[in-house]
Amino acid sequence: MNEKERILNQLQNLGVSKDILNEIEPINSNSVAPPEQIDKGSTYKKGLDYAVRILSLRDYSTHKITQKLKDRGIEKPDILKIIDQLNEWKYIREDEYTKQRIKQLIVKGYANKYIIQKIELEHLTVNNDEIDEIRSDQDYGEDSQIEYLIEKKLRSVTIPSDFNQKMKLKNKITRYLVSKGYGFSEINSALNQRFQKTISVD
Repeated sequence: MNEKERILNQLQNLGVSKDILNEIEPINSNSVAPPEQIDKGSTYKKGLDYAVRILSLRDYSTHKITQKLKDRGIEKPDILKIIDQLNEWKYIREDEYTKQRIKQLIVKGYANKYIIQKIELEHLTVNNDEIDEIRSDQDYGEDSQIEYLIEKKLRSVTIPSDFNQKMKLKNKITRYLVSKGYGFSEINSALNQRFQKTISVD
């Protein structure tokens, strides 16, 4: 029996399900704390089991994992120990999580400004260049995204010839694009181009 198998067997004896252990990535035996040190009577084991299970399915940030453990009733001292152990096992991959989160927000049509704000809410950092690099890889530029969103809102809608009705439609789309994080200047530019003329109020 090799070192990895020994450690997995010890974890299984502590109640971590075999299915979960089969899904997780290989463990670096040089960094793993001895499983026999786990206190079966604390919320540590329960929280560790849960964290390993959800991380075997997808990446999460430290902030997200912490929040999920709190929601499961795990005590704060145990949460800190769990996070330390997960980091030692290299199960928390915040760089990869951040990239995937950015991709999700880009596909939903959000602007860089909004994406940065959402990422910061999870205690992570990202800048415009990093987002633009991912946009380029995914072929989702901000210009093409705002045009796509406008087309989406105008799908099956006829642009009215009446000025007031046209302004009402423009304002509705403007509010939608603002909610996605776009600025008024780029919104007006894109809308005016789509409406094929500049709309101004005397």
